[in-house]
Amino acid sequence: MSDEDATLRVMVWNVHGLRAGVGRVASVIKCHTPDLVLVNECGWRRQLDALGAEVGMSVVAGKMPPLRTPWARNAVLAGPWLLPEAYRVVRLTPDPPPLAWRPRATQPRGALLVKIVTPEAVMTVASVHLGLRPGERRNHTDLLLAAFDEVWTPVLVGGDLNERPDEKTVDRIARRFRDTWPAAAEAAPDARTEPGATRGDKPGAHIGEGLTYPSEAPQARIDYLFASEEFDVQRAKVIDDAGVRAASDHLPLVVDLRLSAGRD
Repeated sequence: MSDEDATLRVMVWNVHGLRAGVGRVASVIKCHTPDLVLVNECGWRRQLDALGAEVGMSVVAGKMPPLRTPWARNAVLAGPWLLPEAYRVVRLTPDPPPLAWRPRATQPRGALLVKIVTPEAVMTVASVHLGLRPGERRNHTDLLLAAFDEVWTPVLVGGDLNERPDEKTVDRIARRFRDTWPAAAEAAPDARTEPGATRGDKPGAHIGEGLTYPSEAPQARIDYLFASEEFDVQRAKVIDDAGVRAASDHLPLVVDLRLSAGRD
């Protein structure tokens, strides 16, 4: 968080199970200095803890399921001034029996909801990874939105939704929480933020479609950050460079926000 403008920087990134190595992912995170990282496919706990240590952030993640159970696990990394006080794992699909084989398209999915205490507020941050099939995503969204009925506000929801902006699941979530990519464009429609921009740059939106997947030749915007009405969106950008492409099959989304001045 910047002392000068009280901006909260959030990165949303599917890190592909940290297959490319902790060092490559850590290098990207350190370069762009987020206060929160909402991680999908976060890999083994030992790797995840190593990542947190390397970037100087605390790690929140649900317990690893049985080894024979595939799970696209989520995590939240929080900067030193943010206090993760409690968390809840919302299982969006049931675990199969321990020895059952499950095709990739129907792997169990989930959401990690974390209560974060900041100097300004208590908020809920959710790292989410939805399924590959439209039918299961609809069911996942029912459970996900129900989970927000009794949480601390303000709320940030981010992750790999495996769906483009004009599809039904994204539309349902966007009806409840604001999609930060178009919101950033509305905030400063004529501004441009270059991929290497830092917090000192003027607020603005990265002009483009926000494509995040696949990293080698992005064709779809499937990674999102949604924010409740208490947040003002300042700037959004997708990071695309050789280091990022070497680190994961997704490009990270980085969004700068502020709590609204008129909030009680």
